[in-house]
Amino acid sequence: MGKGAVIVARHGERIDYYLRDVGSNWLQNAERKWDPPLTHRGQMQARRLGSRLHKMIQENDLPPIEAVYSSPLVRCCMTAGEAVIGYNTEANGVTLTDQDQEQEQE
Repeated sequence: MGKGAVIVARHGERIDYYLRDVGSNWLQNAERKWDPPLTHRGQMQARRLGSRLHKMIQENDLPPIEAVYSSPLVRCCMTAGEAVIGYNTEANGVTLTDQDQEQEQE
């Protein structure tokens, strides 16, 4: 049997925590108060995770990702989806731009 790995990651920045920290309240307008989505920054964090995972897999001579599993919560599904986009983008020879990095800072 060859090399392999199990990778566990936490979700990106959530909108409810972001709004709480700037003095607002996401719960007032939320249909699913217990299931907040990611912020744009959280989406970019997840995309960069996928990009970095691709690099780490290549550097360590590991096989490519075969499956992605996620909690059904929106923020977790969004993180998984964005990480796959980042992974596939990197696999196709495209790297995240400086503009993407700047958007993550916002």
